[in-house]
Amino acid sequence: MKFTITKEDLQRELAFVQSVVERRNMIPVLANVLIESVSADSIRINGTDLDVTIRADVQVETMPTQGAICVQARKLFDIVRLLSNGPVTFTKEENEWVTVKSDKSTFRLPGIARETFPDLPTFQARRPVHTLRSKVRDHQRGHQSHYYRWAPAGFDRNQERYSISHRRSA
Repeated sequence: MKFTITKEDLQRELAFVQSVVERRNMIPVLANVLIESVSADSIRINGTDLDVTIRADVQVETMPTQGAICVQARKLFDIVRLLSNGPVTFTKEENEWVTVKSDKSTFRLPGIARETFPDLPTFQARRPVHTLRSKVRDHQRGHQSHYYRWAPAGFDRNQERYSISHRRSA
């Protein structure tokens, strides 16, 4: 696998995905993110802790060869954050090693085989995040005159419902 992506796009998506990945985990593979090709011009970055899975699709500049790589999430994010602005090239080498190049910087990271990463759930409904955000805003606007502060009251797995309680501001 080989692809080139802008630093800004990669950093934005890695910051989002790596937030679900735990560094200290009983299962070491969960400290990694899975980067796989989706089409000729996009990749998918996956992260999971087996309870929550985050998947982010992002466009790449070029992708001569497709495939999948699995690397440590936090280490990759720290490296990308420190790179200079511009294109970043990823190359999967033999024995699952990954080379990350940007401008004058070159890093080699140990990867793991795609087969060791846990199977990810399939996402049935694809609803953009901004849809949920707008629904919450609409709900809040309806209660602005009462100055409520919303706080989660709890989640009852047996009843499969989520209830929200509110408190009046002083």
